[in-house]
Amino acid sequence: MTLYIKEVRMENFKSFGKKLTVPFFPGFTAITGPNGSGKSNIADAILFVLGPKSSKVMRAGRLTDLIFNGGKKHKNPAKYCKVSVVFDNSNRKMPVDSNEVILTRIIKRAPLKNDPNNYYSYFYINDHAASFSDFENILVHARMSGDGYNIVKQGDVTSLIEMGSIDRRRLIDDIAGISNFDNDIKKAEKEKDEVDSNLERISIILTEISSQIRQLKNDRDEAFRYKELKDQLYETKAKIALKKKQDVEIQMAEINRQIESYESEKDKLDEKSNELKKNYAEIQKELEEIEKNIVDVGGDEVKEIKSKIDSIRSEEIKVEERINYSNDEILEIQNEQNDQKY
Repeated sequence: MTLYIKEVRMENFKSFGKKLTVPFFPGFTAITGPNGSGKSNIADAILFVLGPKSSKVMRAGRLTDLIFNGGKKHKNPAKYCKVSVVFDNSNRKMPVDSNEVILTRIIKRAPLKNDPNNYYSYFYINDHAASFSDFENILVHARMSGDGYNIVKQGDVTSLIEMGSIDRRRLIDDIAGISNFDNDIKKAEKEKDEVDSNLERISIILTEISSQIRQLKNDRDEAFRYKELKDQLYETKAKIALKKKQDVEIQMAEINRQIESYESEKDKLDEKSNELKKNYAEIQKELEEIEKNIVDVGGDEVKEIKSKIDSIRSEEIKVEERINYSNDEILEIQNEQNDQKY
């Protein structure tokens, strides 16, 4: 069984203000009626779904003129029109896995200051929302077009007879679908040129990116090397600081040992100094007694006593010198200790 239209469903289309369904059967279906009854509008409804490029093919100035305008009195004009064409697809000439394919198109006025050029257009395939390109894909596979000769209107036969050979050849190409292939070839060549141009631009971009990647790789390697050297420098500084710390600790330990030694010696010297002071006090006392005796006795004994006094005074000077020397050493040690702390 070949592909054929089973019925056309119209709603608010041109002169049909209500819903209307026109059935078609295999073979020939004739639609008769007086002039102005809307016979041609049925063919226009089919063309409307097939989507011709110009609304003049459907005898309308613009697509919104296809919406029911309210009749002669223009009462209650419709806001939209809807047409569905039901195809028998038992032979799967349409790329839809269904025995019946319903193509539906809706035109709805847009509420923008009643401008007839503003409208919304909707497409459905078997009651599922679709796009016009989806319609075109199905119709091209079925070799149907709103601009082709699937529908022969009044004057088409006369026009075919009177046209020249070139126009007739072009018409045959359109009917055979050759022109569609030519258009596809031109479109493909145009797309190929665009792709080649894009590939050239992409090649330039990739070359620039490769150069940037190499530079970034060098920068990364330098950054890694810098980090490595920085870590080594930090480690070396830490080792030097540790070595200095150990040296200072050793020096401090030696100084502390010396301080302890000097303090011990100082204690001994202080003890000896106290003892000498005690002896000095005793000698002074003896000296006073001797001098007193000199006054009382006189003679040779005075010389002997004088000699003892000189000896004692000499011993006193030596003791004072040793005390001063010890005090200087203690002061020097304390200064060195303070320098080590700071």
